[in-house]
Amino acid sequence: MNKITITYIILISMIFISLGVGMFIMKKNIEGLDNINRQNVNDILKNETGNIVTYIDNNKTINVIVITTNNDGKVTKVSPNIALDEYGYPILDNNGKTYLNKNKLYKGDIMVDAYYNKVAYKGKYVKVSNINESNIVIKCIPNIKLDSNGYPLKNDINESIINPNYARIGDYLRDEYSNLVYDSRGSNIKVVKINTEGIKVEGNYLVDADNYLIYDSTGNKVLSNEIDKIGIVTNCTPDIQLDSNGYAKKSANNKLIYNPGMYVLNENGEIVLDQYGNKIINTQYNSSNQNNSINDYIQYDNNPDNFPEYHASEQEIKADSDYTEFKNGDIYVRDRTGNVVVLPGPNVQGSTLYYQPGYFQFSSSSYVPNYEDSVYLSKTTGLSSSSIINPPYNLGGICNQYKDQPLLLEEACQKLNGNVCASTSCCVLLGGSKCVSGNERGPSVKSNFSDIFIPNRDYYYYQGKCYGNCQ
Repeated sequence: MNKITITYIILISMIFISLGVGMFIMKKNIEGLDNINRQNVNDILKNETGNIVTYIDNNKTINVIVITTNNDGKVTKVSPNIALDEYGYPILDNNGKTYLNKNKLYKGDIMVDAYYNKVAYKGKYVKVSNINESNIVIKCIPNIKLDSNGYPLKNDINESIINPNYARIGDYLRDEYSNLVYDSRGSNIKVVKINTEGIKVEGNYLVDADNYLIYDSTGNKVLSNEIDKIGIVTNCTPDIQLDSNGYAKKSANNKLIYNPGMYVLNENGEIVLDQYGNKIINTQYNSSNQNNSINDYIQYDNNPDNFPEYHASEQEIKADSDYTEFKNGDIYVRDRTGNVVVLPGPNVQGSTLYYQPGYFQFSSSSYVPNYEDSVYLSKTTGLSSSSIINPPYNLGGICNQYKDQPLLLEEACQKLNGNVCASTSCCVLLGGSKCVSGNERGPSVKSNFSDIFIPNRDYYYYQGKCYGNCQ
């Protein structure tokens, strides 16, 4: 066998080997592509063996539906949002069951459930207000209850469940949206009683009976050292009606509803007066329902026939009196000329005379008061009954009145009109939309910078001048 023949044999062998390797690699590539779970949108998801994939939700078995696929047709998103592997097939837990992915969103996003449906509460969409370091939702506005995966818990009629209103005694009452609640006169409502039952410690924080983290009325997690200091709101001052979660009840026209008190109140919380301008007593009032320093109120009876006798009768007073007018019914006085004039005495108890006849204490402009009168009439003694108008602490406005009370100053600034806000010396208009306390260096309460409802938080106005990113 010559060299040429041997060379041809080697070449032919190399060709066959190359073809074999290429077919092997092609086969592997095809097998790799075959491992991908290719399905159409709206198909029922199937596993590697072609069986239908299901998910158990509240003891109900639900088919999993394909929502999106990539360019290769691989399944990338399903409803409900169960965990998928890299090939688009479901991942099973230790019990061989499908399970949900974590609900990962961003602050300000509209909240969605495991089926990608937008979540609403009382007709308004719920927004994400806080996430953890893994972007998993942990807090929403309004304050709905979430499970460990960051999805909203729902009741039997598929409605979102609101978290209880946790607060500390002395806190100002807030609603489900973390907004302060005000009475009909624009005053804050103070928490005076809470229920701490069921609260326990889990690590560094407090949790409820179902082991869900507890957040206070401002949206912060509560440390374990406050185990006896925070609870569900049960009573407030003024005494308004609260629901089972500790939030203020509202009437059909969105007014606070007051508990029965000593006086009858209207729907606006104002005391009702009768036709003579007198306060109407609430005969059903029970002071034991109140939680304040006043434990007992006198129960008044409006029936004049039941009034007690505090003194002797008119006849007994007349019989024991030395005054002539009680004896004969006449009153004797002197006129300016000194003549005695007889006036018919009225049939009343007590004398109608301020001074003896003929005696006129303040008879002329030259009257000089005695020592006792001069002390009373003097403004330096503080005994005068005249009222103070515009005390000094009010003359400087809220900036002077609350200069040592930052929380009250913050609330006062938030009540100002935007046109007035930036002209004061203690308030700034953050983002051109929200009035908060501050100065030329910015808002005093730094948490205002995380308010998601202020679209532009990188600039503010102070005394008519813009600071920050004003372009």
